[in-house]
This record gives sequence, structure tokens and C-alpha cells, in this order.
Amino acid sequence: MTVREIALLLPGQGSQHVGMAWDLYGVEPVFADAVDEFLALLGDGALVRRRWLSGSPDLDDGRIAQPLLFAVGYAFGVMVLRSNLRIVALLGHSIGELAAATLAGVFDLVAAARIVDARSRAMDRAPAGGMSVVSATPGQVRSRLSPQWRRAGVCVAAVNAPRRTMLAGPEVELAAVESALRAGGFTVRRIGARQPWHSPGMTAVAAELEAAVAAEVPAVPSIPLWSGRTGRRVRAREAVRPEFWAGQVAVPVLFWHALSDLLMSTDAVLTDTGPGAGLAVHARTHPAVRAGRRRVVGSAEVLAAVRDPRSARNLQAHSGKRSDEMSEQPTPVGVWTGTATHDGRADPFTIAFGLDGTVVLTTPVSAGTGKWSADGGHRFGYRIREDLDSSDLPFSHVDIEVVAELNDTTYSGTGTAEIYGRDGTVQQFTTDAVVAARRVD
Repeated sequence: MTVREIALLLPGQGSQHVGMAWDLYGVEPVFADAVDEFLALLGDGALVRRRWLSGSPDLDDGRIAQPLLFAVGYAFGVMVLRSNLRIVALLGHSIGELAAATLAGVFDLVAAARIVDARSRAMDRAPAGGMSVVSATPGQVRSRLSPQWRRAGVCVAAVNAPRRTMLAGPEVELAAVESALRAGGFTVRRIGARQPWHSPGMTAVAAELEAAVAAEVPAVPSIPLWSGRTGRRVRAREAVRPEFWAGQVAVPVLFWHALSDLLMSTDAVLTDTGPGAGLAVHARTHPAVRAGRRRVVGSAEVLAAVRDPRSARNLQAHSGKRSDEMSEQPTPVGVWTGTATHDGRADPFTIAFGLDGTVVLTTPVSAGTGKWSADGGHRFGYRIREDLDSSDLPFSHVDIEVVAELNDTTYSGTGTAEIYGRDGTVQQFTTDAVVAARRVD
């Protein structure tokens, strides 16, 4: 029987809700046993279980939400591991990253429970605060944070998608930033969190947590593991460092960066283990998924394959179209994807043209002007219109010009781009705000 490869996305704070995972807990013995085993190891496991199963709406405090989200994500992963499916990649968001690390063998479940317990105790050092999601790029959000708000601890806490940026900070200042952003025309929504996760306000929590992680013996992942802290795959030397896991609570989550890196490394089917499938929503907006080169499926499809191995045949890794077939788009409305060369290096790229004239372009790049030759005789070029400041990485907001030549017709547009980098070097940009990509007569 064919084994299908799965990449799991494990969510963090904000995805919890009343009744989450009750359906699985009531009918899936493997899932229920994994949840019970973890909660039995927690100091406050009985309280978490009672709050969860009673239907209490009070789930937003990290002492309840985070152990519960860990339990659900971890148990879903155990269920998949014991099926005919094979997990080939793991990417977690915040507490989901710790659950992913446990599934990957970095921590055993007993050690993970001690770390989650310590994380809950350390929250006493966290200031009252919250988190918000903004429909804007990180650059747009950061440019609107006054020095006063920055000094108070308000910051970009996560980059979930090019235009899904999370903020965190103390309650009073965060509310003021939210009001200013709304006045500026941005959509802002609070998520369920009572602590300013992934902000400087969690520095004391990280320091206390590091001592707890240092008491354990982390191992090198046995399953490829991606980190929102670095935006890439976890390296062996990172996995065994206590600070790597403890410091995560006080630094931004670069989910989109890690997702992009994962999608360039595997063609496995992606699924979200969480109750709200929020990470799957972000993943479905990725150009590689839009282009049909990668696929995101709902947890129901994965569950069907777990329960009945014959259903696994329905899990397709991609649309089945070759890149060169998809690059033969006769009009700018659609997706053009292939392999391009630059400075002697071959890289995959995707350009998605929207009906409204917008362009989404994703590819590894170098700073400055680039001219690429694409498969099928088509070409595209780009020019970054300002100098890049490496101090702004891992993400920065720049102006860009894009030109695409398809079937002897030229289209061009200008707009903004999110530049992603590592170690001070530009690695990739994604632009989803290139407007008026019009035919050049």
C-alpha cells in the first residue's frame, strides 16, 4: 500500500475555542489516549481538562490555552504517526513548535510536560497584555509604531503571511496602537491571549524557562523540523541548545518564512492539526499552493486516511501539472511557474496574476536588479528601487518594479515587496501588492 507523505502545521495561542477537539476526543482512542497521557503528566492537568471539557469560555489565559493546544496538536500527530501515513515535515507556531519538537523526538513527552509546566509557572513574570492580528505587511505596521510605543514593548510578534502581521504588547499601549491602525484604514482583530507573547515583555519568562529546558536532554530531530524562530529548518546544533527553545517566547514567529522554506524542501501534503485551521488558511495563500505545486488538505481528509488506508490514495501531493505546462499561460490572469537562472544558479519561481491586476511573485533573489530567463521562453525581471538595509532583516519593506514577458506580450507593474533574509543576507522576496500589472503596448 502506498504511504502518503504529510507535513503537519501545529498552531499556537489564539486558535483555541470552546469545544475544540471534542469530536476527536470522543471517538478516536489513539488521540484520546495521547491527550490523557500528556494531561496526566501536567501539574495543572486536571484543571486544564476540567476547563476544556466543561465548555468553559475562559480558555484564553496561557496557563490553560497553551497546554491544551500542545495536547491537541501532539495527539493529532501521534494519531498520524500510528497510521499508514508518514510525517516528513513539522512546523509549529509558538507552543505548537514545542509540540512539533516532541513529535520529532527532540523531547520525550515527560520532558515536554515539565517544560510546559515551567512555561505556565513563568507566566507570573509576564506583564498583562495581549496580541492582535493586522491586515498589513510587517513594514507597514512597524512604520506606524511610534518610539514611545516601541519603548513600551509593542512590537511585531509574528509574520503569518505577507499581509497577516501580529502585534503584541502591554494592554494600554497595544490598545492605542490598534486604534491608530484602524484610523489609518487597517483591519485589526484581537486574538485570545492575555500575555504579550513573542515580545520583549516575555524576556523574564524566557530566562526562567531556559533553566527548566536546561534540565532536560534534547536530541536531534528524527523528523525534519522547521522553526518559526529562524524561519527555516532546525539545525542539529540548535535543537540541543536550551536557549533556542526557551528564547522563542520573547522573539517574533516567522511562520511565513518557515512555511516558504518548507514548501521549497518537500512536496508533501500540508494539513493543520489545530482546532481552527488558521495556519492552513495562511498556507493556502502561498504562491506554491496557488500554483498547484503544493496542496493543503483539511484534517477531515487526513482523518479519513487514518481510519481507512484506502482513502490515502486520495491525498495528492500536487495538482499533477508540470511546471512547464503551467508556465504556458496565454493571459496574465492565472499562474506562471517554472525554473529561472540567475548568476549561474537555478531557482524555482511563481508569478500569480490576479483578476484585479495584482501580482504575487515568490522566488529566491539577490539584492539589486535581477534579470531571469524562464522555462518555455517566457521571461520576467525585477528591480528593487532602493538600497536594502541588512539591519532590517529578517524582513524589510521595499519598493519594487516587476516586468513579465509572456507569449511575446509584456506586462509591468510597481508596488511593494516583503524581503526575507537570513544572517544579514537577502534570501527571498514575496510581493503581493504590485498593482496595475498592465500590458505594455
